[in-house]
Amino acid sequence: MSKKTIIIAASLSAGALIIAGCSLNQKKAIANQLGVAAAVTWIGIDNPSPETIATVKTVVDVIRIGCVNVGGENASYYLEVYPLSEEWIEANVKPELKPAAKLGAAFILTGLDTAFAMNSDWSSNTVEATAIASSFLNGVKVGLSLPINSPVLIAAKRQTPVRSSR
Repeated sequence: MSKKTIIIAASLSAGALIIAGCSLNQKKAIANQLGVAAAVTWIGIDNPSPETIATVKTVVDVIRIGCVNVGGENASYYLEVYPLSEEWIEANVKPELKPAAKLGAAFILTGLDTAFAMNSDWSSNTVEATAIASSFLNGVKVGLSLPINSPVLIAAKRQTPVRSSR
């Protein structure tokens, strides 16, 4: 093994230990950023109208209510919360916006499931899991609130990185 490989492996191991030993506030900060990324990714992929984005913002509040006390090792936010969000969308969203609102809800919930899958220790405490999920959803709201001419959204729609080498 080369010296460079050993240094990289040691750095990754140290990083894993740091992440595994995060405080609740650090976990919430990570979840918040993952939520922003989920929203920006959805906007970049689907290019929803401003009206659709506003509708999905309201769906986020329904999702937040559904996420309370979802937990346990094998919990799925999508499986447990999507039916609630779908029911709300059917009852409260204009017919022409329902498909995009459902897709936005599904994207958010699968993003939340992915965040918990990448950080398996997050689900070990239901109270903490609820706080982390709430932080993720706060991040989603931030991502959905970015101005349409934001460099991040422009780059996402073009599917190009915001940062580039100079």
